[in-house]
Amino acid sequence: MNKAELERIKKAYEKRDKIGKRALYSFFQKQALFNYHQREKLLLEILASEDLKDLSDKKILHVGCGYGGMLRRFLDYGAMPENLYGIDLLPDRIEIAKKLSPHINFYLGNAAELPFEDEFFDIVMQFTVFTSILDYSMKQKIAQEMLRVLNP
Repeated sequence: MNKAELERIKKAYEKRDKIGKRALYSFFQKQALFNYHQREKLLLEILASEDLKDLSDKKILHVGCGYGGMLRRFLDYGAMPENLYGIDLLPDRIEIAKKLSPHINFYLGNAAELPFEDEFFDIVMQFTVFTSILDYSMKQKIAQEMLRVLNP
């Protein structure tokens, strides 16, 4: 896999954290809260349109899960914590996610090499992963991996 691109991504997020860009995504920022609510509304509409209203037995993967906030929302939608999985490239994100939600399965790793069996998940999602990656072949590999682990 493209190690240079992986390092570039890690450094970009380190730089963002050092200059305080994380505050832009705080729910105390009106635009961030609006974006979050819009995403949640659309996500629930998509789940309903696919007749996924009962998530109690669904295995769900969030690629680029960050601190695990979106997976925690799935608990409110009826998902069971043992069926929730997140993977992120950044160690600090996974460390905090595990502290906040020790009952959810979090993995540190590269989404281009997902550590899961073929067709393991009922739902696979990502929200900002592809905007963080400049290398097209890496984007393609991650998309292929997401499809590989998704149960058709």
